[in-house]
Amino acid sequence: MSATSGSPLTPARAPRPGWQPAIDPERCTGCGWCVGACAPHVLSLAVRQGRKIATLHAPAPCTGCSDCAVVCPFHAIRMRKGGASRG
Repeated sequence: MSATSGSPLTPARAPRPGWQPAIDPERCTGCGWCVGACAPHVLSLAVRQGRKIATLHAPAPCTGCSDCAVVCPFHAIRMRKGGASRG
């Protein structure tokens, strides 16, 4: 399987070690698209100030593939080198 075909077990895009999603809590609506796209399951939804937002709960296993950022319909996720969730 190629790095771009993806499956439930592998990211659709090539890994980029050292890169992680930075989630903008002002833009995030808590829709969950990013959580569903995350093959290593490092994103989850959390309640913050009475609303759901995505959060990077396990940064270490993140592959940096950017699948989460690509599927976010609200452009709430940017990939950053050595980045972290703002959420």
